[in-house]
Amino acid sequence: MKKCYLFLLLFATTIHVLAQNNDPRQQAYYQIEYRWIPLMVKAYQEQEQTKELYPLNDLEIWNTYIQTNYPDIHEHFAWDSLQVYTKQSDSLNMIIYDFPEPFNVPLAAYGAVVIRPNAITYYTFEKSYDGYYVLGTIDAEWTHTNLGFYLSMPIDEFICIVCEKENIPVIKQYPPEY
Repeated sequence: MKKCYLFLLLFATTIHVLAQNNDPRQQAYYQIEYRWIPLMVKAYQEQEQTKELYPLNDLEIWNTYIQTNYPDIHEHFAWDSLQVYTKQSDSLNMIIYDFPEPFNVPLAAYGAVVIRPNAITYYTFEKSYDGYYVLGTIDAEWTHTNLGFYLSMPIDEFICIVCEKENIPVIKQYPPEY
């Protein structure tokens, strides 16, 4: 029965997304959360030497590029509500996204890119139905994997779940001090 319910939630989410295609605000949020960031992950992976984090955490670059090349997306995205934090250590980097409040399914409340020497994973915490959220991963080819359903939670709990999935020590401090 649980598998059937999960399938129905995923099916309803897909139909809802298709029905919302005419909402420019929904499309703007979706493009940033599910297209732009995976593109930045891919750009990061393709860097040969420096492995600079700037494509993943520099909102000024994002804002300028999207405003110039995709003015409809830029106009309808709540840039003032997007926060990005970076946590770095010797063995990994984590970029944490506190997205604008999701107003519709499947928009994300949070995201996190975890960068290890041999792997990179982008996690999202996506609004679903009946008060649930989906923890998912998205790769550079836009393949989405559902890691389970959760109730709404603050961002520090999301970070704890990501750390648990990655089998890394929990980042206790949010937002990180600079």
